[in-house]
Amino acid sequence: MRAMGGRWTTYELHLSSFLFSILVVVQGCSSVNLEGLALLDFRAGVSHDPYGAFKTWYPDNHDPCSWSNVHCVDGNVQVLDLNGLSLEGVLVPEIGNLTHLRRLVLARNKFYGVIPKELGELTMLEVLDLRDNNLSGRIPSELGRMYSLQRLLLCNNNLEGPIPMEVRTLKFLNEMQYDENLPTLVANGVGCLNRKLGQCVWQGGELEAEMVEIAIRRKLAEESLNLEAAPSPNDDRIGPPKIIALSTTRSSGSFPAVPKNKKEQNTSPPPLAIDQEIISPSPSNQAPESNILNKWKILVIVSFCILLLIIIIIALWRMCRSRALKSFGPWRTGISGRLQKAFVTGVPKLNRTELETACEDFSNIIVTTEGYTLYKGTLSSGVEICVASTSIASLKDWSKRAERGFRKKIDTLSRVNHKNFVNLLGYCEEDEPFSRMMVFEYATNGSLSEHLHVKELEHLDWISRMRILMGTSYCLEYMHELTPPVPHTYVNSKFVYLTEDYAPKVAEVAFWRDLISKPKASAESESEHSVLPPLIDIETNVYCFGILMLEIISGKVPHSDQQGHLGDWAAECLKDKRNNSQLVDPTLESYKQNELDVICEVIEECIEKEARKRPTMKEVVTKLREVLRISPEQAIPRLSPLWWAELEILSGEA
Repeated sequence: MRAMGGRWTTYELHLSSFLFSILVVVQGCSSVNLEGLALLDFRAGVSHDPYGAFKTWYPDNHDPCSWSNVHCVDGNVQVLDLNGLSLEGVLVPEIGNLTHLRRLVLARNKFYGVIPKELGELTMLEVLDLRDNNLSGRIPSELGRMYSLQRLLLCNNNLEGPIPMEVRTLKFLNEMQYDENLPTLVANGVGCLNRKLGQCVWQGGELEAEMVEIAIRRKLAEESLNLEAAPSPNDDRIGPPKIIALSTTRSSGSFPAVPKNKKEQNTSPPPLAIDQEIISPSPSNQAPESNILNKWKILVIVSFCILLLIIIIIALWRMCRSRALKSFGPWRTGISGRLQKAFVTGVPKLNRTELETACEDFSNIIVTTEGYTLYKGTLSSGVEICVASTSIASLKDWSKRAERGFRKKIDTLSRVNHKNFVNLLGYCEEDEPFSRMMVFEYATNGSLSEHLHVKELEHLDWISRMRILMGTSYCLEYMHELTPPVPHTYVNSKFVYLTEDYAPKVAEVAFWRDLISKPKASAESESEHSVLPPLIDIETNVYCFGILMLEIISGKVPHSDQQGHLGDWAAECLKDKRNNSQLVDPTLESYKQNELDVICEVIEECIEKEARKRPTMKEVVTKLREVLRISPEQAIPRLSPLWWAELEILSGEA
């Protein structure tokens, strides 16, 4: 009955997918392209979406490249990453229509049913990651048509049968993970078989090495007649050698495992062939003292090699630093060598030509304001960046004071490394044509101000607003706790950006105005900065954060002709808890009164006119976290904006 119920569920999902496709054709096929229709068919196969991964996937949203978790290059869908979102449903055949797809990551979900044979149409696919799902049936031989496939990850599913020969002989396949069907081992906790560069390694299980060795040898001894022989030297077939699943023992490669006693030595099976290498049991007459001596020799050799490698790396690093190369080519593989260093080691100096290419000749403008312009840039790999440039157009208009401030800001921002901060990736400094730019991470969902005050954008519910509030407070606390502290130039909802999953990213770009402004003769009084703080200090940051909290819960702008200053408008309600519900944004369907009470208390403390009486950000965070119960891990982006770049860096290092 359970199996029948599962089949009926599959049929129902296919029927709903068919009906959904008809609806799409009727309502939006004239606007959504073929790849968009394929993605909508994929969404129709999902019966449960607990985290709202598809909230932007609608036919009315004509460009699938703007949908969440979809990454495009030149208007073609090349990455679909839905890792760890607890999606439940079946994989529909229409996935095969995403012919430009290079990475399909569906790991850590609850997909069930069979792997569609239509995946074989994805001839440009490089990574197929279906780990940790409930997929069943056999692996389709049609996957052998994915000629560009490099990584095939199928661990922790309910798949049956062997890897098809058409898949195992793919030319570029260098890593394959799948569940080996050895009942005695699976029952004892031995899990996933991983092939990387032609080597077989067992992963998982907490058994002692001796028990695993005995179980595997017995199983393989029973099936030794069925094992395929290693290919002969005269075999001229294209592709990597065949893989015969074999568990590793305590030793690796050409070093045989040492049996625990003579009884195990006498019962060990004959040598087995794997990838044209022979792995045989230890000779029965080998003395324990000899084994210990060999181990010490190996340890000394390995230690020496590691030490030598460290010395070589240090020498090369010092050599590269001393040369201080100033020229480098444009992006060829998606990220240049210097921009890779931006994500790994520090803040490099970048070439204007490089940034000009990424920003489409600086025509892709996000916003132009007093003192600076923000551009959106896209690398050839699909990674998105934000380039901030001064509005000054010539070197003669750029003062020495501005140059000192520019360099000091680079040094200051390079010290800030927080997941709720728009981190600095690099800078550009050229005199002809004149360029002073900084390169930052890019957050795809616009600013918090837009989502609070533009009706056409996504509405933020109470839970989302509390997560944004806590993420911003964690970031400011981190900046204030640095030595020396790094206060934000101007905390405002316009400088809090949102990622794909609506986590906050605090941006530091308002300082450009100060670089080109003339120094003032005298500082403003405390009473003046209580309305619009001109000073950059920790106490002012706390005040601005109080106004930001008020803006988040009320949905009102910080200042307007009708209401005046937001702090003055809310003063009476903040003093009387019985009336604080009047501060809540009327568009919110629900909110928690106990949370509102504490937030109002914190707001009142933060906007205290005497700066010395205001709390520190650490005290603010402690008080808010006690009632909101949102940890730093829950406030950071679940999907890193630099996922693709990080993956390229890791693969390059490997």
